[in-house]
Formats: sequence, structure tokens, C-alpha cells
Amino acid sequence: MLALQGLSIDPAKITFLTIPGTEMNRRLALESGSVDATTLRGAMGDLYANKGYTLLYNLKSAGLTLPQNMLVTTRRTAATKPQVIEGYLKATVEAIAMIADPANKELVSRLMAANLRLSNPADVEESYHAVINNYERAPHTSVEGMKRLQKLLIQLNPKIAEVRVETLIDNSFMNKLESSGFIQNLYKKN
Repeated sequence: MLALQGLSIDPAKITFLTIPGTEMNRRLALESGSVDATTLRGAMGDLYANKGYTLLYNLKSAGLTLPQNMLVTTRRTAATKPQVIEGYLKATVEAIAMIADPANKELVSRLMAANLRLSNPADVEESYHAVINNYERAPHTSVEGMKRLQKLLIQLNPKIAEVRVETLIDNSFMNKLESSGFIQNLYKKN
């Protein structure tokens, strides 16, 4: 919906189809001509644009990203089990650092090729670079991104307009990892 807003297209004038399954199913529908357009994430969008498909809208280059890599939990869990939250965030940041480490390029590329079903080495290489360039090294939840998401959700439930987004975000766990040197130490190894 955000891309349609950016293109000034009224969603009411589009027939939306639900394509069951994974992004691979959407890619196959696009390749076979069963659909005229579909959403593709990050590396796949870039890859298909380079294959000659028309790229209608790129949320990231338009500066209109939505929160995608964030941990959502209850306040009670954050208060009573902070070690679980911190452990999860550490594992997430360690995974991002592992993916971004040039020493792991072959492993990451092989996994991407298998999971994205890419057989062309050039496609794998392009996807790899798109992925490592799209991850934030220390993913913080953006107030601006959350407000953008709120605007979309208001269309489904007007009561969401009453929520103050700033009260929902707690970056203290990520700030703690940064101030402790944990994140910087991960990237010093690369």
C-alpha cells in the first residue's frame, strides 16, 4: 500500500490476487505472466529489475522503509525476562555480522542460492551484495518507520490513530548492546 501511495495509485482500482506460498511463488507467477506485478524484497527486487522487469517502486531508495527487523514483545516480558530479550538481540546482531563478514561470503552465497533457488552465479552474487548492503549493523526501531506503518494500519482500523507510536518503542536493549561495545567488537573481527 505504501508503494501504491508513492505512485499515486488508488488501491481500489487494482485487483489484488493472493498468491499462496513463498516469494518464490510470486516470482514464478511474475515470470509466467500470471500476474502483471508483485512485491519482491530487497535483493530479489534488484535482481528482477536487472533482468529487465520494470521496477515500479523501491521503498528503500524512496526513503520510505517500514520497520522489518524488530523484536516485538510485551512490556511484561521485557521487564521480567530482560536476559531473553538481550540474548535474542545479540543473536540477531551476531547473525547480521556473520552475513556481512567477507570471510563468510561463500557460505552465505551458497545458502542464499539454495533458499532463493538461484542457479545463475551472477544472480547469487547480485543478491548477496543487495543483502549485505540492506541490513543495518545495529537495527534500531525507527519512530518514523513506525508512524508510516501506523498510517497504513489506520486504513484497516481507525482506532490505531489514537496510539502514540513513541510510547511503543524501547531501543534501550539495543542501546545497551552498543554502549557495552558488543556490536563494535563483532565488526572488529571482520
